[in-house]
Amino acid sequence: MSLTVSLMNNASPVEKLGKVLEAGPDFDCLFKSGTSILRPTIVVKSSDNLAMYNYMYISDMSRYYFIDDVVSLHNDIWEISGHVDVLETYKGDILSNSAILENTQLINTNKYLQDNDVFVTNCKHKTDIIQFPSGLLDTGEFILITAGG
Repeated sequence: MSLTVSLMNNASPVEKLGKVLEAGPDFDCLFKSGTSILRPTIVVKSSDNLAMYNYMYISDMSRYYFIDDVVSLHNDIWEISGHVDVLETYKGDILSNSAILENTQLINTNKYLQDNDVFVTNCKHKTDIIQFPSGLLDTGEFILITAGG
């Protein structure tokens, strides 16, 4: 089965939706026998060095792939293996969804907001007794509480 593959360079993080891709050459290629759609291995004929590319799009499959390995076999024949980039492949579907999030994990959460599903993961207690200088009432105790790092 002959397919069209577009090789590219991706400098965006793996988790980014809407990657910035630098276009490379397009080739007609063949699936290697017994390959998977999610982890394909394709065979391409080219006199160029294809080892410089790290990303590809197979239009017949409508899927984007991270390139895992590029092997030069012989006489300008290259074997390219990769795995599907789910975020980029289904970017349109993901962006068209709307959702109401009940809980999210945020790095800078406000721990003073009451949420029964959030548990304090790090709580430090430190108690110091310091004698205050004169001028405070001698009959009572004063409690000074500070919060922060």
